[in-house]
Amino acid sequence: MMVGMAGGIHDAATIAAFQSGENRLVYARYKAAPDDPAYFLEDGTAVAQRQWANEHLECFMPECGDRRLSVVARWPRRRDGFAHRAGAGKHAPESLFHEQGKALIARWACAQDPQLKAVVEQATEDKSRRADVMVTWPDGAHVAVEVQYAGISIAEWRERHESYQRQGIACVWLFGHVGTQLRAPTRQPGMGGALVRLSALHRAMAEEEVPLLWLNPIEETIGTVLTERPVSTCTDRLCTFEHDARAFPVAPHEVGDAEDLLEFRVDRLSDSRLDRTGVRTPTLHGLARSRIALLDARAHDAERKRQHAADQRVRREERRRAQEQAHRLQQAALTAFRERHPTPPARVPPGMLVCPVCRTGMDPILAGYGKHVGC
Repeated sequence: MMVGMAGGIHDAATIAAFQSGENRLVYARYKAAPDDPAYFLEDGTAVAQRQWANEHLECFMPECGDRRLSVVARWPRRRDGFAHRAGAGKHAPESLFHEQGKALIARWACAQDPQLKAVVEQATEDKSRRADVMVTWPDGAHVAVEVQYAGISIAEWRERHESYQRQGIACVWLFGHVGTQLRAPTRQPGMGGALVRLSALHRAMAEEEVPLLWLNPIEETIGTVLTERPVSTCTDRLCTFEHDARAFPVAPHEVGDAEDLLEFRVDRLSDSRLDRTGVRTPTLHGLARSRIALLDARAHDAERKRQHAADQRVRREERRRAQEQAHRLQQAALTAFRERHPTPPARVPPGMLVCPVCRTGMDPILAGYGKHVGC
């Protein structure tokens, strides 16, 4: 399967391509050391590995009735793989994918850092849980990876997830790329990308901000559902960021909107990273970057508005002080003028109102305004 840029592909054919990968057995175990990490058959190496593999490798599937394998060269048109003898094998596809998914995650985790230890089917310290893959750091930190092809209820998922959390273990859930865990709508609406329909379990996980991830162990690809979506408007500052998963503005989806159809993106597992909190795909990395950019832009806008309001308060205070100063100067000038030019007492008829400024008589109408013409 051809995967696009590091940020993933998200055209309408993504779901079909992700789910229609080859059903191949590409992992085997060593006859002399069955408990060692599974052997992975690189594509295009079947011819060179055929004799050695026939002598040293066998089927690694639990309870396999006939573990003898042969190597089948299909490259370049199809993927190389192992095959059982006639009449043997016949493993259920979901079981085959599940076991190979665990082997893939263990191999991928160890490739991240030689100091990491990845063990398939390792129990927790209190023996209450057995992780599909337990990744351990040198300082003792753990990340449990669950490859989930079988159906699971919300109550079962929450019990297992919270059990890991109580033990201080981060838990990553990787749903299977085939079966009931990945459902695309019958028709893809024209919404600009591949869409998947969330189940009740997926909605519960999204509400608790648990990343929704799917794994194709044969193609070694990982799918991510965008539980956040691009926003329709952005500030000038955000528009300087590139589109796609490298950095794009996002806003949370509301649970239940658009009939729980969310966009699905596919990345190479080799482009993803494992840290102490879980798996970080390029798509998740892009969402994190864009969320930071969005929050930064909102903080910038809030600071700009706060500064604008503060500037307005300063300008209003300056205007008030200027008006008070002008009034004081006017009163001082008037007082000085009166001192230099005292007004002689005017002869005002008895009973007439007197102007308090020029001390001349005023009629009752002008008296209502406190001054009169010629004052």
